[in-house]
Amino acid sequence: MSDTVTEFLVVIGQQNNEIKPGIYHKCSPTLCSGRSAPSLPIAVQSHCQTEAGRIFDVLQPVIIPLPLNPSPTALLNAYEGHIETMRNIFVEGGEDFTAVTIGETPGIHRTRASADNGRGNFSASCSRRTDIFWEALAFMIVRGIASRMPPMDMRSRSTTRQLGNGLRRISVQSPNASIGAPTRQASRAVTPSTSNSISTPSSVRTDSPAPSLASANPPPEQANATPAPMIYSNVRSIQCILSSSYHAVDPPRNADVCARTLGTKAAKYLVAHGYTSSSINEIILAWAKCEAKSQFALRLWQKGMAMTEAMYLQELIS
Repeated sequence: MSDTVTEFLVVIGQQNNEIKPGIYHKCSPTLCSGRSAPSLPIAVQSHCQTEAGRIFDVLQPVIIPLPLNPSPTALLNAYEGHIETMRNIFVEGGEDFTAVTIGETPGIHRTRASADNGRGNFSASCSRRTDIFWEALAFMIVRGIASRMPPMDMRSRSTTRQLGNGLRRISVQSPNASIGAPTRQASRAVTPSTSNSISTPSSVRTDSPAPSLASANPPPEQANATPAPMIYSNVRSIQCILSSSYHAVDPPRNADVCARTLGTKAAKYLVAHGYTSSSINEIILAWAKCEAKSQFALRLWQKGMAMTEAMYLQELIS
């Protein structure tokens, strides 16, 4: 990459025995360029050693359990559960990423000068500039083939906590409501779009009653609304929903082990509800440590699972 600034180069993945994963400074390995090149290794430019360490610590462990030379789909599925963690890597600001898949120095560049040098004199260079690291990483994984890119709307730009806060903000009542009198509920027309801003109380109308569900003539903004992207499944830990999958994904690698340990019904429940492999391992371990079945729900509750769900899962275990 560019030698005009002091920089570090984080290499994720391995290519035979020639290129090793790690953090490089001043001397940079040469990676393969082109659409037919393997997805790994991937190079990420970093401006400081601390940030480079965070990038490596987040990205490299994810691919360790994967087979050698994993497919682009396997890599996308593996990294999808870490989108929120990736968002927290770059705390110094200046979030500008250019993924170069065809060029002189392929990789994720952090400056325009470095990106220009990365493209080099290639007449058919391929790159994408974005302010979302997950989008740049996915672009590198699919080698710049746009048809293989996962959707980048809600999953990349919003978190479960942000959505929850937004829903609480729009669930307001008119300040004139009183006990024993009819209340006027706050109403708004929900129009899915690529914008990720969530309405705040200042934009919520409280001066008119909510429209009747039986109305034969819906408002124009509702009639013209585009359908929201299909969510195939949520990605969950024991404590919360981490993200949503907008395309079909393979079941967790330890689903068979889960079925043998907890029973088919419990395994199907965990897979259908999007629990990650690490969370399933935690649940299996919690079950193994229980001296009595009645202790299982309590152990999961102590780990952060809702008690009602933990009790239901306990009942599913055969």
